[in-house]
Amino acid sequence: MPTTFKAVEYTEEEIEALEVEEMQFPYSDKRLRYDGLLHQYIPTEYAFQERGVNIRQILKDNGIEEVDEFCKHVSFKFYLWAYQRCKLSGQGKINYLVARRGVKRNFSNLYEYRNAVVGTMVYLGEYLATNGDISQTSGVDLVENSAMDISTLRGEDRDYPKGFGELMTKLGLNYTGAYKFIESGIGKEW
Repeated sequence: MPTTFKAVEYTEEEIEALEVEEMQFPYSDKRLRYDGLLHQYIPTEYAFQERGVNIRQILKDNGIEEVDEFCKHVSFKFYLWAYQRCKLSGQGKINYLVARRGVKRNFSNLYEYRNAVVGTMVYLGEYLATNGDISQTSGVDLVENSAMDISTLRGEDRDYPKGFGELMTKLGLNYTGAYKFIESGIGKEW
């Protein structure tokens, strides 16, 4: 049975008091919870509230009651995008990049990178909550009451919001090449 990584949990006061170099990444807080088994961040309801999005109400209006399950789905869609585009890197490297390394060319430190991950997940979550997960549809255009052309469905990211690709590119998660770095701590504290 695989061991589960237990991320440090910081309060807002601890985050403000610590320097970025003193923080242990990955960590959980009010905005993101780190799943040590999957090695993935999952947004919380607070992350949406902090950005002025009442996710509970949007979901309720669309017939979805379970906010935590929805947040896990948002995380799944976020990482799925990266896995599909960074195929040469593998899931382990992508998870490590998001949790412990970041992309240094666009962000001054890992804390800033993590905040951008929160914003991107909230942007995706708001879109999915409002529009539904289009990837779960059958290929029938309900407005026109006819079948959709398969070429329309293939290659289009209809279940992701406009501009999501640019956000993921900034995060380094829209890269067709292979990342070449060593995931330090794999099998130990990771």
